[in-house]
Amino acid sequence: FPEYSDFYFGGIDYFRLVFNEDIQSEFTPRKNFIRSDPVDNQRGELEWDGGNLYYDSWKYEFKILKFSEE
Repeated sequence: FPEYSDFYFGGIDYFRLVFNEDIQSEFTPRKNFIRSDPVDNQRGELEWDGGNLYYDSWKYEFKILKFSEE
């Protein structure tokens, strides 16, 4: 992402990654209930017919599925 190169140049450790390109974007399919994180959706969103499932209602885990030094 060349557009991020100036922002991330210098002063940041080697373990930082760019995950978010935008904030407050709509979901596809669109959510029917209020979002848990309206800004940048770092942990995902869940809902069911009865409403939104906030973060304290479910467990999540991040796993690296593939790593490449390209």
